[in-house]
Amino acid sequence: MKQLLFLLCSAAAVAQPQLPYKLPQYAVPQKLFGSGPPGYIAGNLPGDLYLDKKNHLEYVCGAPQETKGPACSAVAPGNWSLITTGSAGAAGATGATGPAGLLLWFPYQADTSSTAANDPGSGNLRWNNATHSAATMLYFDRLTSDGFDDTILFLPLRPPVRIVIQDKNLAFNNEVFEMSAPIQVNPDWFQMPVRFVSSSGNPVKAKPNPIAVLIISAGPAVRTGGAGR
Repeated sequence: MKQLLFLLCSAAAVAQPQLPYKLPQYAVPQKLFGSGPPGYIAGNLPGDLYLDKKNHLEYVCGAPQETKGPACSAVAPGNWSLITTGSAGAAGATGATGPAGLLLWFPYQADTSSTAANDPGSGNLRWNNATHSAATMLYFDRLTSDGFDDTILFLPLRPPVRIVIQDKNLAFNNEVFEMSAPIQVNPDWFQMPVRFVSSSGNPVKAKPNPIAVLIISAGPAVRTGGAGR
């Protein structure tokens, strides 16, 4: 009887089936750590994770599944691959003011016979100082030289809108002012507080020569973001 049992146990031991595949060395990916990008790490296998603690970045070993360790040795396609990105960088400094854009223009005539703070007359524009670079106020009739009432178009304007006054047929002769406060409306005329910016060529010609008043809007400043980490 003892001999029979021994033979049965021996046969069972010999007849144990073999698995059709080899179990991987690690059932769960390894979590590796370092203080910089990953490189050669002994024993790393496909699917292993690596955390760069200095830069807060995470990588995965993307080598083929059958690759033996060390499976990955550098940051490259099919090797260590970045799977997270760093946090966004701080907002950058405000950039330069963008280019100016033309909003509107109106035909006028230059009244240089007076600097009085009153109605300059139909179709006329006047300065409050005979030296235009020292002017701090522009006086506009509500009607342009072609009979258009432009008051409602000036009302919404706010600093730092710029006003270019030029000879209508020669832009080289011009004066540039910057609006310093909203316009003040009076019966039949309005006045605009300004500061002088620049001039070019000769002074604009007095009436009856035609001049053009251009309303220029400065472009918005652009904010540039910082680089991500």
